[in-house]
Amino acid sequence: MSFSAKPHVQLLIGLLRDYNIQHLVVCPGSRNSPIIETAYELQAFHLHSVVDERSAGYVALGLSEVLNQPVAVCCTSGTALHNLGSSIAEAYFRRIPLLVISADRPSRELFQLDGQTIPQTNIFRRITLHSLDVEETYNDDDLGALARDLSMALLSLSQLPKGPVHINIHIQDPVHESGDWLYQTGRRVRRVGRSINPRFEEVNWESLPRKRVMLLLGQEGFDPNTSLAIRRLKSLGCVVLAEHTANLKPEDDVIKFFDTILYVTDKKEFPSLAPDLLITAGGHIISKRIKQLLRQYKPCEHWHVGIDSSTPIPDPYLSLTHIFDVDLPTFAISLEQYLRENSIPSLGSEEYLQKWEGLQLQVPMPPINNIKNGLSAIGLFLSRCKAGNHLLLGNSSIIRLAQLYPLPFFCHIYANRGTSGIDGLLSTAVGIALGTAEEVWAIVGDLSAFYDMNILRHDLPSNLRIIVLNNGGGGIFFQLPSLQDKSSLKQYIGASHSCSMQGWAEEAGLDYFQPQTVQQFLKALDRKHPTKASLIEIFTDIRKDTEAIQDYRAHVFDALKQTKS
Repeated sequence: MSFSAKPHVQLLIGLLRDYNIQHLVVCPGSRNSPIIETAYELQAFHLHSVVDERSAGYVALGLSEVLNQPVAVCCTSGTALHNLGSSIAEAYFRRIPLLVISADRPSRELFQLDGQTIPQTNIFRRITLHSLDVEETYNDDDLGALARDLSMALLSLSQLPKGPVHINIHIQDPVHESGDWLYQTGRRVRRVGRSINPRFEEVNWESLPRKRVMLLLGQEGFDPNTSLAIRRLKSLGCVVLAEHTANLKPEDDVIKFFDTILYVTDKKEFPSLAPDLLITAGGHIISKRIKQLLRQYKPCEHWHVGIDSSTPIPDPYLSLTHIFDVDLPTFAISLEQYLRENSIPSLGSEEYLQKWEGLQLQVPMPPINNIKNGLSAIGLFLSRCKAGNHLLLGNSSIIRLAQLYPLPFFCHIYANRGTSGIDGLLSTAVGIALGTAEEVWAIVGDLSAFYDMNILRHDLPSNLRIIVLNNGGGGIFFQLPSLQDKSSLKQYIGASHSCSMQGWAEEAGLDYFQPQTVQQFLKALDRKHPTKASLIEIFTDIRKDTEAIQDYRAHVFDALKQTKS
């Protein structure tokens, strides 16, 4: 076996193994080659090669999310590290434990006209939980201190809230010296979890109206215990609002179409829809309308539930009064017990719950009878999703249109809502597909697909299915009334084009489909036992896409109006 002769490289790789980092996404390079070679020879890791660092970071992110464990990405020095920036930001705002390992040249070479040499120390300090700069050393005392520092960095991957960690390791010339494996398993530092019981006695119950109580669930990974928590809180009079990204089961029976309800509801009724007590859990919320409602009609109290020691503490509705540092199931059990012990019959009113449920029942589902527009195509696809599928929803229009349809079965939903960018979506889906044997579907827009096409040149997992809705530009911009009269909309803002994914897909060896009818689309969706990744490209007209959405909203408005009359 041929390991790097550099002790600090061996120490890093040995500790990665000891801290159970199992997957490394590696990018080609010379300065980071001792790290790659040592990891390869140790045979303790799954290595995944991705050329483009912009893709590699998202592949690692997707792997980490589906496996629910830290995943490392390793790059060489210079601008390679900068290219990981967007995936690091996504991991930070989504609380995903992404370990970034960057090789660096000696500090003395900075600003001396040497190639691939830029400032890398603490470059991502604002969007990482821990940033460590590692100098090359052969001194035993220095290596002992380094083992401690590396342990602290790796340990922070498992702290709460989770997030990215950056280790920048300087490697001097000669880079490629080989030697025997000298690393001895060192002392591991372990973090012991804590259990906290909510202190409901600190709530001023007398000042709380306890009439309208809303639980708003943001983006979160699937937790089977959440369903029981929802049932408990609903029994206490809470109306529960959640989007697909909350990863709930259909039988949880929550209010999912609240954005549509708020879009068509007369603003005079908004005060009756706003809560007196708002309880939040999870991460990002997509709906702008619920944010506007909660900011305009602030609740008397806002309780945030979650094991989260992050700073600054998010207060998106400018009304936060209490933070309960427990998970939602524990919170629900404790709240139910507190109300029972203090002879409080319920938390919220049945009338408020029935109002939201009644409005949801009146919301008709958009049509799924054609693929001539993106809205219907998305609905048709969602109606065919199988139980247990993993589904990544693209940003901008895709994720918002998907929210207009119910899911017939439970699917694992992923979305890069930490930064809400269009970059890295296909790469994230590849990472997810590498981490599961189940079918993984990614449905994205054309600009998102073009942006991340580099990932298609790699050997893609056979369980990956990609759907590209190609309407020749950035469709969401054509839906904004404020842009309709702008002469720059088509060419510059909306980036109109006449390109196709076909050449890229076929060159990469994917099964490519371009359905023209519903039957052809269903046939492409329902293929049995495919042996390689596939890409389905559906062409629609950007104006007709906009018209379909407008027609649907008008239909919902009429349905609610008729019910009231």
